[in-house]
Amino acid sequence: MPDNQTRITKLISSLALLTFIFVPYTFAAAPVPPPLPGIARTYNECIEQGQAALANAYYQQASELFRKAIQLNPSQMEAHFGMGIALSKLQQDEAAMVELFEALRLKPQAIEVRFEIGNVMMKQESFDEAAGQFLQVLKVDPNNLAARGNLGICYEKKNQIDSAINEFKYIIQVNPKDVSAHYNLACAYEFKELYEDAANEYKQTIALDPNCSMAYVGLGNCLINKQELKSAIILEKRAVEIYPNNHYAYIVMGRAYELSNDKSEALDAYKKAIQISPKDPYCQRLLQNLIKASTDRLRSRTAAAQNIIPQ
Repeated sequence: MPDNQTRITKLISSLALLTFIFVPYTFAAAPVPPPLPGIARTYNECIEQGQAALANAYYQQASELFRKAIQLNPSQMEAHFGMGIALSKLQQDEAAMVELFEALRLKPQAIEVRFEIGNVMMKQESFDEAAGQFLQVLKVDPNNLAARGNLGICYEKKNQIDSAINEFKYIIQVNPKDVSAHYNLACAYEFKELYEDAANEYKQTIALDPNCSMAYVGLGNCLINKQELKSAIILEKRAVEIYPNNHYAYIVMGRAYELSNDKSEALDAYKKAIQISPKDPYCQRLLQNLIKASTDRLRSRTAAAQNIIPQ
């Protein structure tokens, strides 16, 4: 059975996987505002402008346009589909699911709707149900790499790591330059403690995208397991240079410092992780353990100085 440190290591890898998929690590140029909702008068104008609003990340405006389209013609799949996507982007997942399932009822063969339903289910951590949706997509379109990638993540979250590995390998075989697939394959290998394989995939990720902060975190974590602590620290520092708010990097950096017996630097790293993500239970637990160890050492030294045997 793995020890607590190993469990934390695996949790970090697992959490990092979803972060990489759902949080962009590059920033697009500021979008050009689409037309105002009031300009659209017909159903087709509402759909066209709603899709433009979605493409430019104006999700509230998109929802208003698709709502008007539904009022004009409630029997059209496209209006409910667009509304579902907009609501999901606005973090209104329950309402989004209502619209997406209505779109699917109106057009059961629409795999793009099933894909979005799967995405929302992943956000809700309903990985069994999400996997079912992606499998339905792949029955119709086996080369839908986005569906395969998300299916792989669902398998990983269900602890079906070998199945996840197969999906990520399939994607890489079709598209060797798919950054997400290399990264997610690395996470899956790391979860299985195949650190050499994981390190190779993290290196592939960095070669394809030198600014992928999480790949440096994962590679550093692999080096820790090979006792290459100085190199691991260098990699974690590079990760926070790229993305200063990467609290995973500070967690792994703290672990490397702690194993190097540099308690002061470890404590600083854990504190930075908590400052960035105060609700993360894993960095809090690590910090509490380190503070407890420091307190115990202080009590032992004090007791020895007073020639008192500690309780």
